[in-house]
Amino acid sequence: MTEMKTSRWVRFISSFVGRFTLIHVITYLIFRILFTLIIGYSGDFAAEEMRNLMRPSDSPWIIASVFFQFLRGFILAIALLPVKKALLSTRFGWARLWFLLFVLSGIGASVAGVGTIEGMVLTQIPLKYHFAGLPELAIQLLALSWLIAYWEGRISKKDPDQSKSAKPSEKREDSQNRTG
Repeated sequence: MTEMKTSRWVRFISSFVGRFTLIHVITYLIFRILFTLIIGYSGDFAAEEMRNLMRPSDSPWIIASVFFQFLRGFILAIALLPVKKALLSTRFGWARLWFLLFVLSGIGASVAGVGTIEGMVLTQIPLKYHFAGLPELAIQLLALSWLIAYWEGRISKKDPDQSKSAKPSEKREDSQNRTG
C-alpha cells in the first residue's frame, strides 16, 4: 500500500512539474518572439549602454536561451510545489500565482539585472532599459499563470483525489499505522 501511495505522489509531482515546465517554455517562446518583433530588442542590445552587458541578438546563446527555459520552468515548478494548493485552489489563484512569480522572479529578484529593483539601484543602466522588458515579463507570466491554473482546475475536476487531501478515514488509518 505504501508503494501505491508513493507512486501516486511521484505521478502527482511529475505531472504538475511537467505541465508547468511545458507551459512556461511555450509562453516564454511566444512572448519573446512577439516582443522582439514589437520592441526591437536587437537595437536595444546593440546600444552603447547595453553592448557590454547583453549579447548581440544574433548570438547563438540568445537562440539557446529558449532551451534553458526548460531548466528554469522545472526549477520554478519544484519551488511552487509546497504552495501549489494554496495558490491554485482559489477562484483567483492565477492572480496570486502571477503576483508571486512577477515579484520573486522579476522585479524583486535579488540580482542586479535589467528590470529588477536591485538593477535599477545598483547599475548605471538607464531606466528605459529596465522598464522596456517589464511588459513582456508581466504578460508572459500572466499567460503562464492563467494557463496553469486553468489546466490544474480541469484536472482537479476530473480527479478530485488530486485536489483534495486524504479523506478523514484515510487519515485515521495512517495515524493508526504510525502509532501501532
